[in-house]
Amino acid sequence: MRVSKKVNYPDFFKVLITQQISEKLELNNEYPYVDVQERIKNKSFVAKKAVTYSEEKKVLIKVPVTKVKIDNISKKKNEKQTKKTNNKYSIVIGDFYSASPANTLIDLLVKEDIKREVLMVNKLKKNKYQLTAGPYYSVYTLKNDYFKLNKYGFHNLDIKKND
Repeated sequence: MRVSKKVNYPDFFKVLITQQISEKLELNNEYPYVDVQERIKNKSFVAKKAVTYSEEKKVLIKVPVTKVKIDNISKKKNEKQTKKTNNKYSIVIGDFYSASPANTLIDLLVKEDIKREVLMVNKLKKNKYQLTAGPYYSVYTLKNDYFKLNKYGFHNLDIKKND
């Protein structure tokens, strides 16, 4: 598959992954959600030099070492997902300082054919509220509302996976 800069993909598709890479990452085709995060420089390190303590040297003399294997214990190994999963997704529409502007926006969105049942205002902190749409149990149903919201001028929408 060839990826071209000239192709205009909808904003919903933030990352295009080929089928070969999808299989290598063992992605579930039913829930093709990938969260891409920026790796901050110097956040992790690779040990290049190991120190052997005197206690370890005594053991080394008594037992011959034929093979050394180093495992990365900071990363969890992903088990293969089963067909049925309880994945839930939400669309983050915006953050507000109070709940009243968020509720006013909900009223406007309901007039524009967005279902009231999916819109919620969540209180994050004392003066921080977040307007979300969801939960969606399928990326495909989420996509429909995402395109509707994008059509009404919401271009900085974010998708999050609910735990």
